Amino acid sequence: MRTRLRKLCVSGHEFVWKAEIRCAPGSGGCRRRIRVRVWGAGRTAALSLPEQA
Repeated sequence: MRTRLRKLCVSGHEFVWKAEIRCAPGSGGCRRRIRVRVWGAGRTAALSLPEQA
């Protein structure tokens, strides 16, 4: 499976993210599970977004 990294810019901070569709065991077969990983803004950085009215 090919992995594509995507970029998102919020309030001047750039984040890189990827998502993978995986299979998780569940009742009656396999259930779809989505794993999202995000990198950016430093290891301990906090980002506060303005509230939307």
